[in-house]
Amino acid sequence: MKKFIKIFVVLLLFAVNSLVCSQESKVSAASINTSSQSLSFNLDQESVSDSVYAIQNHLDVPGNMVVFTANDINKLSLYENILKPLHIPLFLEDNEFKQISPDAILSQKEEKINGEKNIVVPTKTTLVALYNANGKITVLQNDEPINSSASVQRFLNHPENTEQSIIDDFRDDMNKLVSTKKSESMSISAANDQGDILTSIRKTFTVNGTYTGIGGTKNNYVAGKAVTDYIIYSNTTGSHFYVLADSQISPAGVASTNNAVWTTGYKSNIRTNSTTNSLISWSPDSSALKLNSDTKFTVGVSASATGLQLSFTYSWSGAASANLQSTGSKTSGLTTEYFYKDDGKGLATSMFKTGHGALIKATNKVLSFSASHQFRNDNVYSNSNTWYSTNSTNLSYSFN
Repeated sequence: MKKFIKIFVVLLLFAVNSLVCSQESKVSAASINTSSQSLSFNLDQESVSDSVYAIQNHLDVPGNMVVFTANDINKLSLYENILKPLHIPLFLEDNEFKQISPDAILSQKEEKINGEKNIVVPTKTTLVALYNANGKITVLQNDEPINSSASVQRFLNHPENTEQSIIDDFRDDMNKLVSTKKSESMSISAANDQGDILTSIRKTFTVNGTYTGIGGTKNNYVAGKAVTDYIIYSNTTGSHFYVLADSQISPAGVASTNNAVWTTGYKSNIRTNSTTNSLISWSPDSSALKLNSDTKFTVGVSASATGLQLSFTYSWSGAASANLQSTGSKTSGLTTEYFYKDDGKGLATSMFKTGHGALIKATNKVLSFSASHQFRNDNVYSNSNTWYSTNSTNLSYSFN
C-alpha cells in the first residue's frame, strides 16, 4: 500500500510539473508587456491559430492591444483564424479577398492614368495591431513595398516611424477618436450628429519610385507615404455605412528628403466591390475647387433619411493655387478625390491632411469596399509625369 501511495505521489508531481511547463510554454509563445497591456506575436516564429480565445479575452479589456509582426504576414490566414471569428476587419489583396468573397468585383488594373504611365507598387503587410479603444476594437495595418531597394527607406525605417512610435501614435489617436470624454476630439474638426463609429482601420504605407539621373543612373526614391484611418460609421439598422478616409499624406520629396523629385498630383480611391453594396453619394463633391492656404472644405453626409448625418472640416496646407476634384459614379461604385497642380510644380512641401468619404448602402448589412492611393510624380531630369499606385486592397465588415 505504501509503495502504491509513493508511486501515486510521484505521478502526481510529474503531472503538476508537466502542466506548469505547458503553461510556461504557452506564455513564452508571446511576449507580454504588462505596462502597456500588449500581447505580441512574431508570426515568422509561431502560430496563433489556436490562440483565438486567449486573444479575445485579452482584447475584451479596454486599453489592451495585440500585435502581430512578420516579414510578410499571411493576411488571409490571420483573418480567417483570428480576426474573422472576433468580428475584426482587415484589408486583403485581390486574390485573398476572392477566396472569402467569390462574387467580389475586383478593381481593374490601370496601365495609364490621364494618358500617363501608371506603375502599381506591390506591397506586403509587416505589422497588424488590434487595440480596444474604449470598447471599440480598432486595427493598425502597416504595408511596405515588396521589392524594396536597400537605398529606399521603408515606412518603419524612417527616423520618425519606429514600430513603437507608430503603435503609440495609433493608440493615442484611437483613444481620441473613440473617446468617452466629449472634450476630446480628432485632429480634424468634426460634428457627429447621427451615426455610430463601428471601427477604424489605420493603414500606413510607402510606395517606391525610380528616375533616371545624369549618365543614365537609375535612382530609387520614396514616391509617397501615407497614414490613413478608414473610419466606419453606420446607422442603427446597418442598412447604410459611411466610410471616411482621414489621411496624412507625405508627397515625394517630403516622404524622404530629395530635392530632385516632387508630387504634382495625388488621388484617394474608394470603390464598392460587391453586388450587395451601392455608392449613394461621396464627399467632397466638387468638379473644380481652387485651394489656397487655409482653404476649408467639408467632408461628410447629410442624409437624415438614412440615419446618418456627419460633417468633418479640413483646411488645405499645401501649395497655393492647387486644385481639388472629387467625383464619383453610382454605376461603377468608384469615388476619387484628386488634388493636383496645373503648373507642374509640387503639390506640397510638407505633410498635408485630407478627408474623403463615401456613403454606401448595403442590402445585406455587410459593408464591402476597396481602397487605393496614387501619386503623380515628376523629377528634374524628366519632362513627363509617372503615377505610382498602391494595390487596391479589399475589406468586408458585417454590421451584425
